[in-house]
Amino acid sequence: MRTSGLLLYLVAFLVYPFLPATRDSGLAFTIVCGLHVLLGLALLPVLARGLRRRALWFLALIFLPRLFCLPMHPWLSDDAWRYLWDGGLVLDGKNVYLYAPADPALEHLRGEVYDFVDYRDVKTIYPPLAQLGFSAAVLMARPFGGGAFAQFVCLKVLLVGTEIFALLLLLRMLRYRRSAHAPPSALGLYLLSPLPVIEFAGQGHLDAWLLPPLAVLIGIVLAVRGFEHVGKQKNAFKAGAVIGAAALIKVLPIVLVGLWWRCLRGVKQRAALLAGCVLCLLLLSAPFFLDVQAFVNLRETAAYYSNVLEFNGVPLYVLKAVLDLVEAPNYWEWAPNLLSALRLSVVFVLLLRLNVRGRHELLRAMFWVLCAALLISSKVHTWYFAPLLLLNVMIGFRWLPFFAGFSMLTYAIYAVSPPAEAYVLEYIVWSAGLAAMLWELSLNKRRALQSPA
Repeated sequence: MRTSGLLLYLVAFLVYPFLPATRDSGLAFTIVCGLHVLLGLALLPVLARGLRRRALWFLALIFLPRLFCLPMHPWLSDDAWRYLWDGGLVLDGKNVYLYAPADPALEHLRGEVYDFVDYRDVKTIYPPLAQLGFSAAVLMARPFGGGAFAQFVCLKVLLVGTEIFALLLLLRMLRYRRSAHAPPSALGLYLLSPLPVIEFAGQGHLDAWLLPPLAVLIGIVLAVRGFEHVGKQKNAFKAGAVIGAAALIKVLPIVLVGLWWRCLRGVKQRAALLAGCVLCLLLLSAPFFLDVQAFVNLRETAAYYSNVLEFNGVPLYVLKAVLDLVEAPNYWEWAPNLLSALRLSVVFVLLLRLNVRGRHELLRAMFWVLCAALLISSKVHTWYFAPLLLLNVMIGFRWLPFFAGFSMLTYAIYAVSPPAEAYVLEYIVWSAGLAAMLWELSLNKRRALQSPA
């Protein structure tokens, strides 16, 4: 029965590329993905109980679903086309932060990719290291004709390659470090969620590039003999550099600098942490921001995405409902800024209150800080959960695969015509996810109190 369930889970990935690549397939995708998520959740205990030739199953769960979904077209999201437009712009020698796609100065670059780009009047929001990845994908596609779909497949190959590297690195650490807190079977919490496969191998979202830095950070924590050695200057410098690299892929991981700063005790160690982070940020971003206007444009675009665009932002919707209830004037204009302030406040409180006395506590603290930074937002796209799922391998929460998996139902936006956000469904998913989190935390606390001293 275990083998049959795992085989069915693997074979289900073959369905997605055969769905018609139009948003009229939204209902079919939502049904298939919902059933797939349920199957993955049902199989979570399988790897934990043990399985003959388990290493082969891990490799099959890593490689086969991603191979199956590579032919999938980007019909659930058009972000990949903006990635590829940016990559082509960089290869043309233009500063991507100075031009919006619709700029007349770029008319000679318009082609097949441009036809699929959305928000053409808005400059890019993606950081410099991500831009280099986009450029690499466009360059890789040139021997294959350089067409839009060739570029898209090359982008996905790069994304999936880095994701697999992170997973194999994590699997090696789990098998040979023999962490009591996270046995190798804990990787099933990531592998038995369809979300990363669909979002990276299927739709080509850049968050896959966050996984190797997070895996390396985990490696820095696990490689030392004791927690006191985490704060050695060389480890602090490496951690700072890795966090800086992650922030150049997606900005929010920069909050981890504050957590590591708090965990380090000496002045030299904290200086090494900041030196590693700042040096990495400067070296990799300087070519883009020698023109100050480029940085100003990036900040304005970030404000636009944060304050104007909304999707699956239940924290924002709840905040707006409260402000409406108290009849706050023009709350819809400043509510996103208030939410951003609340997010920073929650992160700051976590940095002050989280108890970090050992390596496992540091990994848990990293998880919670990044969780607050990613999920308290006006937009919580499903692919935001993938880095959290990777960190969760070292912690073992069951609520996160549940919450992340059923967040895939937000694609029900395409189940109706014209597409419309399913607010009721989003409230149900968030309520169920938060309830599962509170229940599991409460259960873990009771077990800790009942365990012998």
